[in-house]
Amino acid sequence: MEAMIIDEESSGNSLCLSEEERSSSKQRRWSSTDSAVSTVGRHLSLSSASTADTALRRLSDSSEALRLFDVEKHYTLGPKLGQGFHGSVHMATRVDSGKGFALKTVNVAKDRGSGDVEAEIITLSMLDNPYIVKLHAFFQEGSAFHLVMDLCTGDNMAMAVTNHVRMARKTNRRYNSGLSPQIAGRYAWQMLNGLEFLHRCGLMHRDIKPENYLLEDDTPNSRLKLADFGFACHIGPEEKLRRSVGSTCFAAPELLRGSYDQAADVWSLGVTCFWMCTNTYPFGGFDDKEYLQNVRAGTVEQSDAAWKQHLPRTRAMVLKMLTSDPDKRPSVKQLLADNAWLKAFDRQAGVDGCCTIS
Repeated sequence: MEAMIIDEESSGNSLCLSEEERSSSKQRRWSSTDSAVSTVGRHLSLSSASTADTALRRLSDSSEALRLFDVEKHYTLGPKLGQGFHGSVHMATRVDSGKGFALKTVNVAKDRGSGDVEAEIITLSMLDNPYIVKLHAFFQEGSAFHLVMDLCTGDNMAMAVTNHVRMARKTNRRYNSGLSPQIAGRYAWQMLNGLEFLHRCGLMHRDIKPENYLLEDDTPNSRLKLADFGFACHIGPEEKLRRSVGSTCFAAPELLRGSYDQAADVWSLGVTCFWMCTNTYPFGGFDDKEYLQNVRAGTVEQSDAAWKQHLPRTRAMVLKMLTSDPDKRPSVKQLLADNAWLKAFDRQAGVDGCCTIS
């Protein structure tokens, strides 16, 4: 079943949209900080507005945001790294230092409103966490916004799992599971930590899936980072969101009902972890309609063979994340507290405590 994009606001009466190629243009003029901050009231609570203002201005002061006016003079644009629902990503090398970055380009005239892009910039400017891609600078030319971000040279998780399974089947044709317990445990710990930090900031990602987790490099112990904040938004402690966005296979049942909160991110992470461990989705279906019916019913397909190599407590943790009732679903903070044993798998666990909210 092909992954689809949910975005009711842009699709009228249709719930699912196929991913399409999005064009982008080159860039030269940096975005006005005041323009971006002026939209914060529409996307963030008033209590967060001053924080976003401070973070965005700090980004502008500490980066090239107000100093560079010709990107081609300071960056060498490289090959296209990817194409998503909200824009394209190219490699960009800083001329003076030789340091590589990822340059994300979004054409607001074709893809999104400028307020949505500015909201994404504000969101990323507030985050400093080893398990989340970092925004280094932003600028604009006409209708095109450009974000200079961490360059992750490894695969995304979807490709990593696919490659792992392919290699495993070369020696064992009957291999029918996902990543090894050690790798899956390390990734689970890193994903939980990154998402807990995001939720602690009062934010939701709303598009958690394997394709949005990037490996920092191609070394064996590479760190996994959460990317693509095109659907991210602020959410208050008691607030419920209505707009259905994200990807069908990872959508929580309450999101499909049109009333959800941060617990929907936990569900999406549960589907991601289930797929990472077993190379299968937790809900079956011949098409989107049947799949979503099974999601609403909470009918998880469990194969003992697919889980055989993993610890029972890993399986139990993932199933808790797929609790149909969002009020009974554990928060990311609770999951970390209940599954501290995962930290033993993470060779990058020493970075704990370095995370800050700008």
